[in-house]
Amino acid sequence: MKLKIKGIFAVMIASMLLLAGCGDSGFTALTGGPTSSDLAIGNGGNVVVKGDYLYFVNGYTDGSTLVAGDNEYNEQDKSAIYRTELDSNGNIVYDADGNIKDTELVIPKIVGFENGSFYIYGGKIYYTSPNTEKDTDGNDRFDWITFYSANLNGGEVTQLHTATTAIKRYEFEVYEYNSKIYIVTLEGGTLKIINTSDSSKNTIAENVGGVAFADYDEFDGDIYYSRQLNDSDNSVLENGNVFAKTDIAYPSEEILEKNGSTYTAKEYKNGAVYYNLMLKGGLNTCLYSREVSETEFTSSEEVRLSAVSYSDFLALDYQTGNSRGIIAAEDSKIYRITDIYSADGYEVIYEGDANLLFTQGQWVYFYTGDGEKSTIKRVNYETLELENITEENSSLKLDIDSKIDYDSNNIYYYVAYTNSNGTSYYLNTVNFMELGAEETQAGLVGVFMPEDVPEVEE
Repeated sequence: MKLKIKGIFAVMIASMLLLAGCGDSGFTALTGGPTSSDLAIGNGGNVVVKGDYLYFVNGYTDGSTLVAGDNEYNEQDKSAIYRTELDSNGNIVYDADGNIKDTELVIPKIVGFENGSFYIYGGKIYYTSPNTEKDTDGNDRFDWITFYSANLNGGEVTQLHTATTAIKRYEFEVYEYNSKIYIVTLEGGTLKIINTSDSSKNTIAENVGGVAFADYDEFDGDIYYSRQLNDSDNSVLENGNVFAKTDIAYPSEEILEKNGSTYTAKEYKNGAVYYNLMLKGGLNTCLYSREVSETEFTSSEEVRLSAVSYSDFLALDYQTGNSRGIIAAEDSKIYRITDIYSADGYEVIYEGDANLLFTQGQWVYFYTGDGEKSTIKRVNYETLELENITEENSSLKLDIDSKIDYDSNNIYYYVAYTNSNGTSYYLNTVNFMELGAEETQAGLVGVFMPEDVPEVEE
């Protein structure tokens, strides 16, 4: 498969014209666009499809490089949220030169950073951005994250919550449940739920070691987590910890397991909660799951999924037999594991260093390299067919928590562009339907800032 980079020089000119028209008059909310009732697809990342529009984070900014005065509203265009109208098939529209058409700036604030993410529920965008407020000692704390909301046209910006400790992308989610929006964070081991409808903030538990966050479209109202034992447990146990859950709308802890074993909540997927478990008196930690979509946790069958614990794994859809399947990366191999009690249940589907990204259908997406000089690849776990998504050792930005995103049509990732001012990163995309073709086109999404216009195509 040959990758062809779509033309970018017409976009360079368009980007300079767009920014030149911004002026100092302040941000003006857009007109037109999707309606609040239009379907949103892909919440929690750097792209969301809302109706016939693609909302996307244009570029990436390293939060550690920010200084006082940076990230003020309406002074950031590069790593901001933009939108563009899609065609009738849901595809990005390009002009004759291969450049994206008709982009509009929606949120003029940094959203593309190490832990950036945004969501669209109803008529609102919910997004994270580096904190701009000082701490009690007067220090800038750009490592803190602030949550905001705004209308689909960028108007009526509201600050919702600031996590006053450094948290990672995998330590928060924003959910819609019973027509209300909730922010769930794990801040320095403290699990919090923020109800944005009444601004109430509830601390659920402290010394939390893991939260099984669900994707937005699988969330059923319960949050599963593991925590250390505390004085209120009235336990004489010397070892182990607590596995518990809380209802997001009526926050209070419900203890599910407290038996001397040690649990670490990992994720919620396919109607099941996944967790690592070292049994009381045991020496090994293994991955388990329980079906909870239709059955209470304590009455559901506990299924052991691995003989060891994996730091890098992806849960597959339900597989026939006694086990849900998983994809795991370990010891320079990618495994498909469907039955730990059978030799046929372990299959090596790729050999080499790999960092897992996501699965779609029978394809497993991953990258090799250090996250900056890397190759995005995919392997079919049934046929073992292997394909490169990007050129070998491409200049990408994958060594961050917001590595990559995808929707039903495209994969999105940050690509490096270089000129005499240095290196900058902008969102690129590859269409799923083009993968496997003799020539696959990789396209820039969005607009360059004038100071970042590359001297040569990369």
